[in-house]
Amino acid sequence: MSYEVTLLVFGILLLLLGLVGNIKAKEIEVGTSSTTVRVVTSIVGLVLMILSFNPEIPGAFLSSFTDQDPEPAGIVDDSVDRMAEQARLAEEQRQADERARLEEEQRQADEQARLAEEQRQAGERARLEEERRQADERARLEEERRQADERARLEEERRSQLSGVYTIQQKSNGRYMDAHEGSRDNSVVTRDRQNNATQQWIIRPL
Repeated sequence: MSYEVTLLVFGILLLLLGLVGNIKAKEIEVGTSSTTVRVVTSIVGLVLMILSFNPEIPGAFLSSFTDQDPEPAGIVDDSVDRMAEQARLAEEQRQADERARLEEEQRQADEQARLAEEQRQAGERARLEEERRQADERARLEEERRQADERARLEEERRSQLSGVYTIQQKSNGRYMDAHEGSRDNSVVTRDRQNNATQQWIIRPL
């Protein structure tokens, strides 16, 4: 059976199926009651019948795709090479961008670490400075307390050394300080040594 006859037979069957709706042969029933399906089936049947009487139509249709002159092998190879080169350049650019991104992230991480270290060192210096200041303050207070204790001790020694009964001798002539008793307003004079209470003086620290 030729190509044209086959198209014609199938076209008639589809056209009948679309027009009648149901075709029953012995125990086999083919068809549908849907109007849309029947219309489409009829159209397909008519197309197949037309093609069976004009076999050059499908051939011309197919030849429009198969009869085109193929591109020369060199042009195809150049296109492939260009595409491969573009893909390679795109991949290199992507890798360069990725490296740049990673380097930037690393730089930022290093910068953050550096700032954190500087802040830690600044805090450590501040802590040491505060400890040194407190130590100096304690040392100053301790020194002031020691000096106050020393002054108090010296004052106590001075008082203990000065307190008592003394005779006072004039350096220029060796005479002793004395005083009138009951006359001349008890004025002070100098006399030779008498070894009595009029030449003894009580000295107390103020």
